[in-house]
Amino acid sequence: MEEKVGELWHRLITRMARTSHPEAAVTLEQVGTTVGILFRALGGDGGLQVEAAHATEHGARRSLLHRIAGDSKKVELAWRDEQYLRLPAVIDLFPTPQLNRDLYIWLAALAVGDHQDEEAWFSKNQRLTIKALNDYPGLCPRYQRLVEAHLAQRIQPDSQLKAEAAQEAAIRQALREPGSVEQLPQSRRPPQPVPLWLHPFPPVVAAAGASDDSDEAG
Repeated sequence: MEEKVGELWHRLITRMARTSHPEAAVTLEQVGTTVGILFRALGGDGGLQVEAAHATEHGARRSLLHRIAGDSKKVELAWRDEQYLRLPAVIDLFPTPQLNRDLYIWLAALAVGDHQDEEAWFSKNQRLTIKALNDYPGLCPRYQRLVEAHLAQRIQPDSQLKAEAAQEAAIRQALREPGSVEQLPQSRRPPQPVPLWLHPFPPVVAAAGASDDSDEAG
C-alpha cells in the first residue's frame, strides 16, 4: 500500500513539475532539412551539417518541485563548431508547435553570425541577437514572441538568492534589450539556461560541487 501511494505521489509531483509540452513538440527530424536550407540561405557556412545536440547538466538551481521530482537537471542547448550546427533533438518548451518551430528557426539565424570567436557567452549572445535582428528584420516579431513566452517560464528573480536574482535580472534585460547589459553578475551557480541563445562552445557537465541542497531558495 505504501509503495502504491509513493508511486502515485511521484507521478503527481512529476506532472506538477513538468514544464515541457510534449503535445506541441517539434523534432529536429521534422524541420532539420528546412532549418539547414535556411541557415545556408542566410549566409551560414555551407559546409556545416545540422545535427542533434546532446543533453547536458546545466548546474543551475532548480525549482522546489523540480528538486522533489528529481528532474530538469539536463537541458539540450544549441551551439556550432567547425563541423556542425547542433540543435536540440526535440523542442517542446512552448505550448504551441508554432513557437517551438520558431525557436529552431531563430537558433539557426542566430548561429549564422557565430564564428567561434573568443568572447564571453553573455555578451556574445547579445551581439549575435542584435546582428540577427538587424540583418533579418522579419525575425523581430518572432523573436519578441519567443522572448515573452520564455520569460514567463523562467524562475522569477524575487524567489532567488541575491546573486542569482541579479544574474536573472540581467539575463531578462539582455533578452528584452540585447546589448543593454555589459556583464553578467557573478554567482556561485550558473544562471538558468537560456534556450534562445547559443553556447560559444559545446556544453559541459556542470561542476560536481554544486549541490541542490545548499543555500536553498524558494
